[in-house]
Amino acid sequence: MTNRPIGSLWGKWDLHFHTPSSYDYGNGAITDELIVEGLKFSGIVAVAVTDHHKIDVDRIVRLQRIAGPDLTIFPGIELRSELGGKESVHLIGIFSERQDPAFIWNKLQGPLGLTSQEVSSKGDDRVYVKFEQAADLIHGLNGIVSVHAGRKSNSLENIGNKFPYKQEFKTDLVKSHIDLFEIGRLEDANDYHGIVFPSIGLEKPIVICSDNHDITNYKLKSPCWVKADPVFEAFQQILSDPRDRVYLGELPPSMDRVNKNPTKYFKSISFRKLPSSSLNEDWFSGSVPLNPGLIAAIIGNKGMGKTALAESIGLLGNTAQHRAFSFLNTSKFKLPKGNKAILVQMGEKVTPPRNGPPCPAWGVCVRHGLSLFTPEMVQSQVFPHANPNSRPAIPQHPNDLQVIIDIRYQCAIMVSLSWHGLCVPCEPCAPATRSF
Repeated sequence: MTNRPIGSLWGKWDLHFHTPSSYDYGNGAITDELIVEGLKFSGIVAVAVTDHHKIDVDRIVRLQRIAGPDLTIFPGIELRSELGGKESVHLIGIFSERQDPAFIWNKLQGPLGLTSQEVSSKGDDRVYVKFEQAADLIHGLNGIVSVHAGRKSNSLENIGNKFPYKQEFKTDLVKSHIDLFEIGRLEDANDYHGIVFPSIGLEKPIVICSDNHDITNYKLKSPCWVKADPVFEAFQQILSDPRDRVYLGELPPSMDRVNKNPTKYFKSISFRKLPSSSLNEDWFSGSVPLNPGLIAAIIGNKGMGKTALAESIGLLGNTAQHRAFSFLNTSKFKLPKGNKAILVQMGEKVTPPRNGPPCPAWGVCVRHGLSLFTPEMVQSQVFPHANPNSRPAIPQHPNDLQVIIDIRYQCAIMVSLSWHGLCVPCEPCAPATRSF
């Protein structure tokens, strides 16, 4: 799975999933094809295969081949540790989809005593590893460590809190060896956010997973949504921004809002030259996908079309400030030397080509305020409290989409995009072939 051109989108992840390679799997007749089919049918875009104290290299490779680009398969392993009371504490190692699973398994099984001979001689129910040693090995292989938490079976909470030294031990364990908390009930997340994390002075991502042992009976207590590309590098984003990158529930609020109001969000903006144009040269064309939850900046080298894109959005949004355009004006792009037109796709509809000023019958669906800032003005007006030697933060407003352009060249154009009601396409005010 490669990075999406549109940027981060919400997708369902399952970071604890078993195959028939686990000794306690419910249905040994399940095929790899059925596993992939079942996960895709359930809308999963990324899954960690975490069989008990084993990485089945051949199966991982087959699953990745069958899954193709629509489902990311992370190699993983579930381990039983020496910690806990009546129940041992389980930890999970998750590795990159681009790592060689054979290399990972060779590095783990010897030091952890998980070779086939050792497991056979002990018996599956007697296999365990040292928690800290296993976590260090996983991290040494650039993996991620997840631990059962809350009221889930084999939870970290099986290490009691009765004595202060136990509490201190758990805190040190979390700080040094654990990356993710896997809970079994949604309500456990409130306890960690409200009590545990404030008390230990840090916050970890909380996930909920299927722990499935039979794909024909695949169920989720709650979907686990991750806002990122379905690749291993996404864990860096999850770890640095756990609240905004992970959502537990039926549907993230931002997805629900877009789904209920599809005509209030741009899906993409497309550029093309009219077939009737008399221009011979090639100019910018194609489609730019727009992500309703991510657009914060238009970044690129000078002359790469940042202003053109921002002003095109303003034009198509029927801004009243079109006379302030620095690119879409009569001295530049609108020179009367050929036919040009801009089209935008909103939802599933494509508007007619736009030529000339905005159409009054459309109604304003974008407020487009355009200002050019000198380097001194960038510091004093856009970022008045920023340290001149530090990288400034982009200002935010709960109802506006702030776009900062060309900040790297000490020149910024700020564009505020606010969405108002439905955009109802109409016939343009001028013929579609009118020249700028």
